Amino acid sequence: FHYEYWLYILTAFISMINLVIFSILSKYAFYRPTTSGGLAPLIGALAWLCTIILPLSVFVLITNIVLVFKAKQNLNHYLNAYD
Repeated sequence: FHYEYWLYILTAFISMINLVIFSILSKYAFYRPTTSGGLAPLIGALAWLCTIILPLSVFVLITNIVLVFKAKQNLNHYLNAYD
């Protein structure tokens, strides 16, 4: 193994984790109980393309931060249904 390649492996691993988190958050940020699919698969594909180009993966990370609040607001009704 070459130790200089560990940086590439580490960034690829972090990018894939970032992409999985983005997929989960986009699913719940755009969740509507009566519809299926919608815009989330297209946005996921665009995020995948941004993750391949590593400088653009920062865009996906920033979008994750925004989607956390949107998903929480969207699911707040369902999370507090039994209070």
